[in-house]
Amino acid sequence: MVTAAGSGGVVLRVSGPDRLEFLLHRVDGREADAQTSDYRLEVISPESDDLPVVLSVWYQRLGDGAEQEILIPLTRAPLGPASSVIGLAGYDPEAFWQISRPVSAGRIPAWNLGTVRTSVAAAASQATLSAWHHVADRVDERVRAMILGDMP
Repeated sequence: MVTAAGSGGVVLRVSGPDRLEFLLHRVDGREADAQTSDYRLEVISPESDDLPVVLSVWYQRLGDGAEQEILIPLTRAPLGPASSVIGLAGYDPEAFWQISRPVSAGRIPAWNLGTVRTSVAAAASQATLSAWHHVADRVDERVRAMILGDMP
């Protein structure tokens, strides 16, 4: 579990499971826009034969303290390491957050469709949206429809 605080730029850099790297970014000047998170989490992975993978981040929301789960997909990048960026809506920088080990997208036995919808909406980069497309190719029809139906 990790906590973070600070303002502007990268406020935390953490090495995680399976050689993943996590960068927590503070996005300044976004407080007035309720649809845009003040924090973004970037996940970077060295190349792997098992991509695409999905991992979860759990964090507490500011105000109500409710726990939020966001799924983060990673797939091969055209250049450089695999990377995804997600918005952490309502993230409380004083609270703990936790990250799961990555799991091959085709090996996830059960998907929570509400979490999938929230996670696709949290995608904050084109690479993350592309990773969701790769995940959609490896899941059942119900989950695929949820992923592709929520694509911007």
